[in-house]
Amino acid sequence: MGLFYKDIGKYKNMSNEETIVDDGPLSKEYWKEENKIKVLHLLKEPTENKYGSIPDLVEKDGIRIFRSKSKLFRISAIRSYCIQKNCPQWSEIKVLDKQILLCALKKSAIVNLSQICINAQRTPPGKVFEFAQNNYDRWFGKLEKCKPNIVICGGTFDAVLKPLKIKDEDIKYTSTGMRCFKTIGALFLDCYHPSSYKCKECMEYTYFAESIADLFEQEKEFLGVI
Repeated sequence: MGLFYKDIGKYKNMSNEETIVDDGPLSKEYWKEENKIKVLHLLKEPTENKYGSIPDLVEKDGIRIFRSKSKLFRISAIRSYCIQKNCPQWSEIKVLDKQILLCALKKSAIVNLSQICINAQRTPPGKVFEFAQNNYDRWFGKLEKCKPNIVICGGTFDAVLKPLKIKDEDIKYTSTGMRCFKTIGALFLDCYHPSSYKCKECMEYTYFAESIADLFEQEKEFLGVI
């Protein structure tokens, strides 16, 4: 059903409140195309869905995924669109048709540090670090197979530093103050989790777009496909 889905066997004794949700590229056809910038959203843990798979949920439910109170898919789609379309203004973003957002989302991938969905309102920060350490082989294996150009760490940046052996001197800053580092041929970016309500969408997007524009300028040679 997806990359590394065989580790389901590890969790056969888990409680009824836990379910496993598969993840990875949301459109395998797009992911195989050459000379396309590939964006991967590295998140904490999945939200439960009836298909047991994020790619299947996006494919089968279509624009209905944007009706949820959670901003997870909407913000992830907006971030993907921003990178794909070279950082358009918020005035363009705020009126985008949901079908366009869905298309932008399908051109990206979502990988969670944990495949296990535990029905909780919020994941404690310590748990995210635990996910990153204990599930390293699975999520890092997916990243290696996906070979993204840009990894958007949605609330996971600090948690993956130790497993990826990133030192303080490896972390750089954009002109806007966004933290980032390079490893396995990808740029890793420090962002809010897409479901976060810490700031208004327009403010979050403007900060994100300005950071991406700065990275495009700084990392032309590294990104190559931009």
